[in-house]
Amino acid sequence: MAMCDELMFKTTLFACTMHMSYLGKGFVRECAEILQTIVREINKRIVDAGNSANFSDATVCAVSCLALTEVYCNEANRASVPTNQRNYDEQVTPGNWDKWKLHIEGMKRMINLRGGMETIAEGFRMKIHRLVTLRSVG
Repeated sequence: MAMCDELMFKTTLFACTMHMSYLGKGFVRECAEILQTIVREINKRIVDAGNSANFSDATVCAVSCLALTEVYCNEANRASVPTNQRNYDEQVTPGNWDKWKLHIEGMKRMINLRGGMETIAEGFRMKIHRLVTLRSVG
């Protein structure tokens, strides 16, 4: 899906750069820039869809990837990054369960507007179920 949809490609790139950033490999500025383009594109797709069911799998998947990034780019990874590399836009703060919840709520609304979980491909549906249950064990 990431190779067929620009938003999914950018979301995958964002997850990779976040991971590299928290390993101390740089990419801090790039994370913030990529995230800004992702948020703009998701917002555009939301506005374009209105209250219809016109949310693509790629849009729902992109939101789920953002939520997953909030979970796995956590404080343990962040602690290994030198302080001078942590001066970046607050939007990229890891391990933020409030942002995770925001992404989950948005994703749930998109899925409900589409007609429910049965409109989601089975493999992706499993990913969503795992993602939603992370907070209960996190």
